[in-house]
Amino acid sequence: MLTNLVHISGGIKYFRNMMNNLQDNCTYDYNYTKWDMNCTQISKCPYVPECCDNFCPYANDCKHGKNIIATVKATKKEIITLDNAVEYTDITTARNELYHYIKNAVSANNDSIYLINAQTGLGKTETYIRCMQETNKKFIIAVPTNALKDEVLKRIKAVGIDAVSTPALPDDIEDCEKAELEACYRKGDLYSYRAVMKKLNKKYESIRQFNKNLRQTMKYEGNIVTTHFRLVYQFNADVLGTHTIIADEDILQTVFHTDSVSINKINTLISRSYISGIIKNRLKYYRKSASKVYKNLNRVDPLCIDTIKFDLSKDSIVDFNLENLLNAKSIVADNCTLYYSWLKELPQQKIIILSATANTKVYAAFFKNRHVEEYNVKEVLYKGKVIQQTEQSYSRKWIAENTDKYEEIRNRHEDCYEICFKKFEDDNTDLHYGNTQGKDGYSDKNLLILGTPFPNDRVCRLMAAVMDHDVDIINKDTINFREVIYDRYKFYFSTFEDDLLKEIHIYHIVSELEQAIGRARLLNNDNTVYVYSSFPAKQAVFNYNS
Repeated sequence: MLTNLVHISGGIKYFRNMMNNLQDNCTYDYNYTKWDMNCTQISKCPYVPECCDNFCPYANDCKHGKNIIATVKATKKEIITLDNAVEYTDITTARNELYHYIKNAVSANNDSIYLINAQTGLGKTETYIRCMQETNKKFIIAVPTNALKDEVLKRIKAVGIDAVSTPALPDDIEDCEKAELEACYRKGDLYSYRAVMKKLNKKYESIRQFNKNLRQTMKYEGNIVTTHFRLVYQFNADVLGTHTIIADEDILQTVFHTDSVSINKINTLISRSYISGIIKNRLKYYRKSASKVYKNLNRVDPLCIDTIKFDLSKDSIVDFNLENLLNAKSIVADNCTLYYSWLKELPQQKIIILSATANTKVYAAFFKNRHVEEYNVKEVLYKGKVIQQTEQSYSRKWIAENTDKYEEIRNRHEDCYEICFKKFEDDNTDLHYGNTQGKDGYSDKNLLILGTPFPNDRVCRLMAAVMDHDVDIINKDTINFREVIYDRYKFYFSTFEDDLLKEIHIYHIVSELEQAIGRARLLNNDNTVYVYSSFPAKQAVFNYNS
């Protein structure tokens, strides 16, 4: 304790007073003079603070820093690395561990959700392909993007495994036609979607081939590679039930969505003659009960709009998915807008999720009716480097208000490929927050990650409501600057006080930040990622002076 206190202003005086008080109350032989001499000696010599692990009886239970000073003294802009947080391993051991976790999950006979957390670049794709070779099971592999889908299919076929992939919309259709299809998807207007596809089917041979391939793939009995979206929204239960499902990367943000609609549009819909009384009552309930209060709708009976005998595309007021709105899982409204969330359940069978950022606590709270099994592959030290600056918030607002400093940072790292918010997207990459999962091509490049990807706090509250969290807490908790202990770090950060809301808030940040850093594949490459964010990245070296 003395070697720590000597580095704190007034620490020696405090120690002497403490020991002086002890000598009058000790029942054992006590030599105050000896301790007084130790104070003099240690204050004159360059002793470093003694590590907590060397003397503290609570070292194995406490999330502490390297020493007492690091544990108790954190400035508002400083990141304290906790001393007992991480046990690193070598890459060979980690890959073997990953293989055994995937193999165990594949062979399990249950309907659990298996979360296998492993670093980006560890070889997840190679490992599950190996497991596919070693079993006679049939798999559906779901990945975030069509580009990654094509790459995974190529790698599967390269080892002699038969597989097909769901097709993507052909490139030769016009942009306005793609936009028309996307609008139908967004509104959930299947009637209009089929009409547009019928029109395109007559015009394009590629569309005819696309529809044929999609029908064949959706009922294929062998191995299938698809996207997260198609897995969740388009495969039927009969096909899913005959396959083992592996989701490559976190799939939660594919099944959970938030959206908004103006109160004026709801009022207009209520006045429409083709809207049934049941639907009108649901909309009136939303309008009345959600005013500035988050509501959980998990126990509200689902509604179907099939009874509406009307082509929704003919009503310009319906530029959103009416069925998703009617089956919202949580809502809140201000004077002008209703905000809502909807949920597409994961397939009711075993699903294996491989990710560097999936959060077990969030999944377990989200899917309370499912057993969530967690496997964490031990972490490997990066071959490359993460150098991080945390002194500012680096939020969207900070960048907008500090354009000169933003440009100064960019100029300082002009040789790097940049990942920032979409609003500030750089021309030399196709990456921005929200568009990094499954993106390759930067594995030997230096990257600049600029910005803290704070989620909208409304999204966190709507998600917590779907999780059946206490609505009083959801409505009353506020985001403030407070001390946080997360993973291996202690630091000050703007977040919620409630544990679940904080976990959801940080989950969104970690997902975006670590996925962005992961594009550099630092496990296998000696490159550098420069991070400007107030949230600490894993294995970062914090630079407070740049």
